[in-house]
Amino acid sequence: MLKAIIVDDEARNRNTLELLLKEYCPEVKVIAVAEDVLSGVKVIQKHNPDLVFLDIQMPNYSGFKLIEYFDKIDFQI
Repeated sequence: MLKAIIVDDEARNRNTLELLLKEYCPEVKVIAVAEDVLSGVKVIQKHNPDLVFLDIQMPNYSGFKLIEYFDKIDFQI
């Protein structure tokens, strides 16, 4: 089972992706969602996921900014 986190500023996108993963990728379990880069960093640090679905265009910070918060990336994006 792969642990996944979704980081996206749009609730509709988060919900749609989570539903699609449940239906078509049962081996991927969404363990947390975040609505911006800073909350994404917090849930990644807390849950240590295998996989992060990351929106790039978000208010305040680009999704790429999230990568800068980690010395070592031990998850797939």
